[in-house]
Amino acid sequence: MLYSLVQFFSMPLVVKNMDKSQVANWNILLPTGVLLAAIVTFGMDSAVVRFVKDVSTEKEKKRIFSTGFFFETGLAILLALGMILFSSQMRTAIRLSADNTNSLWVLTFWLPGVIIAQYFQNWFKYTFRRTLFLSLIGIQSAIYLGGILFMKFTNQVSLYNVMLAMLASQLLVAIVGFYFCRHLLVAAVNTKLLGRLLLYGIPFMALAFGYNFIGSVDRYLLAGNVSDEYFAVYTQAFRISAIISMVVSSFNFAFGPFLLSLLGRQEAPATLSRFHTYYLMAMCVAGLCFLALARVIITLLAGYDYTGGQSFMLFFVTGYIFYGMYSFAQAGIIHSRKSYLGLFALAGGLVTVFLVDLLSVSRYEGMGTAAGFMLANIVMVVLAATFSAKYVPVRYQFYKDLALLSVFFGGGFLMLKYTLSSNMFVDSGIKLLLVTGISGSLLYVLLSGSDRGAIRSLLWGRKISG
Repeated sequence: MLYSLVQFFSMPLVVKNMDKSQVANWNILLPTGVLLAAIVTFGMDSAVVRFVKDVSTEKEKKRIFSTGFFFETGLAILLALGMILFSSQMRTAIRLSADNTNSLWVLTFWLPGVIIAQYFQNWFKYTFRRTLFLSLIGIQSAIYLGGILFMKFTNQVSLYNVMLAMLASQLLVAIVGFYFCRHLLVAAVNTKLLGRLLLYGIPFMALAFGYNFIGSVDRYLLAGNVSDEYFAVYTQAFRISAIISMVVSSFNFAFGPFLLSLLGRQEAPATLSRFHTYYLMAMCVAGLCFLALARVIITLLAGYDYTGGQSFMLFFVTGYIFYGMYSFAQAGIIHSRKSYLGLFALAGGLVTVFLVDLLSVSRYEGMGTAAGFMLANIVMVVLAATFSAKYVPVRYQFYKDLALLSVFFGGGFLMLKYTLSSNMFVDSGIKLLLVTGISGSLLYVLLSGSDRGAIRSLLWGRKISG
């Protein structure tokens, strides 16, 4: 989350020093890189940590770790070579401007770095080496921010230089991660084990690619069909809305290892049900606060010219909240090891986003593609929860959850539609106060006595009784 925060809060230094054409190209390159990285991982990050959980000897851990690492690294290098050989075709496919070809070259070398860096980071996360994990993120953030500040003070902010700063931050993490994991690497690839890892991991690779594609397909459909100005405003609204995704991602980082330790226990369904409602309470309040401050946040991060993007944000934020709910919905899929079930949920999401986007983009433009992103996330969560129910039968608190989502969506719509003051700071302040009062009252009504007691105990550091 720290690295994402640094990227967001350095956004004004980048966006306000590039024209909208460069901003539009920046918002094409980044999702393209994420999509390509998702393809190459082949779910190895998920497969390695899941299989290591079931072994006890150091020799077996090294065998699993090394097999996954060498396979993933080899594919990353092959992908980079392919991009070098077919760079002109690649630029045409993603509709990148000819004057930004050098930035595509930087992306080519960035891909192996980010893939290797993420492999090490996920290993540290799931083996609970939190200090090292956070230290690497801190180093990564410092390199990126330092590069952006240097460009700003020397008047060298450009798409090419920003991509170079991203490249440097990822390569350093990959090098440091390699140093701390060198004892786990053995010069061998077990083909039989690789087959098992791929069988488990490929569905997660497809999920990673598919989900990122759901969040990126709007870019490729809108590019060329709307003006650069409209496209820049839309894509910056999506990126700024991703502040909510950072909160969700932070939850997922902590929840992933916790979920693995919880699965198989008798109390798992009841615990997941309560945590699901607590998650929605927190995210709906956070989402409403974000929407209340939307115009101010856009102005600070991108500039007043981009404030029109707030009209898309309700759909984006709702989609991200449902994205966090997927962590609960896939519990049974993970527990059963039937990772292919996630592909059916993904297929539902992909069909939804394609149908909604293609049918609405010509008439509603960005509003249609934003709605497609939201609906795709909802469909994925519903399908994953349905498939998981057989293996981890969670009885969600349906009426509480529905009430929270209804208040969030209705309140968010009203806040974005109506203005309470001509001064945007006063307007946001009034809306924030309303959100605080209404949310507090609603949460008090929805929380049971035991829930309120548990939360009070957590806040005041007392031992939870009962």
